[in-house]
Amino acid sequence: MNSLATLKTILFSMLVFTVGYGQDIKGKWIDLKDREALTYPSINVFEFKESKLVQYDFDKKIDSATYSIKGNSIYLGKTVKTFKFIGDNVLEITGPATINGRDSTMPTKYLRLEGTYYEWPKESIENKSFVLHWNNAKNIISFNNSHSTNDFQVSRFKSCSDIRLENLDMMLFLSVFCNNKRAYVFPIKKVTKNELILYANAITEIRAEINKPKKDY
Repeated sequence: MNSLATLKTILFSMLVFTVGYGQDIKGKWIDLKDREALTYPSINVFEFKESKLVQYDFDKKIDSATYSIKGNSIYLGKTVKTFKFIGDNVLEITGPATINGRDSTMPTKYLRLEGTYYEWPKESIENKSFVLHWNNAKNIISFNNSHSTNDFQVSRFKSCSDIRLENLDMMLFLSVFCNNKRAYVFPIKKVTKNELILYANAITEIRAEINKPKKDY
C-alpha cells in the first residue's frame, strides 16, 4: 500500500467537518482506547485547519492532507464517510470497515480536545496519590516529578510502570507508557481538590479520587 493510500485509510478513521448547527470543527480531536489494543498511530489525534487535516501521534506530526465536504459527507480522494455531532464535544463517524474479513459499516466516536478546567492548581496534584478504577482493576497513581511510582494495570495480564502527567495544548493528560512508548492517555476534564475527572472514551467519564491513608484507631 503506498503512502497516500495509507494516509487515506488512517485519516478516514476520524474525519469530521463543520456542518450546520453552528458547530465548529476546527481544533483537535482524539480517538481514545478504553481497552487493551495495538493501533497505529498509538494515540490518534487530528487537527482541523482551514484547508488541511493534520494527523499526529499524540503531539508528533505524522502527515497532512487536503479535504472537501458536501452535506454530511467528507471526501478524501475516492473515500467517503458520513458524520454527525453528538453534543458539543463528540463526533460520530460512520463508514465502510472490514470486520473479521467481512465488509461492514461501523460508527466510531471521537472527543474534542478542549482545555482542562482547574478548580484546584495543577501543582496541587503532583505530590498526591489517586485511586483510579479502570478495566476491572484498581490503580494507585502517585506523581513525583511527573512520574508514577506504581504499576498501572492495563489488563488482567499486563501492567505498565511509567505513568506521567502531560500537556497537549491546554489539556492535561494522564499518560500510560508501556516499554517506554505512550500506549494510553486519559484527557483530564477537571481538577478539583478531591479528585480528577477524566475521559475513559469519548462519552464516558471516570474519576480518580485522592488516595486517603487509612486512620489507625
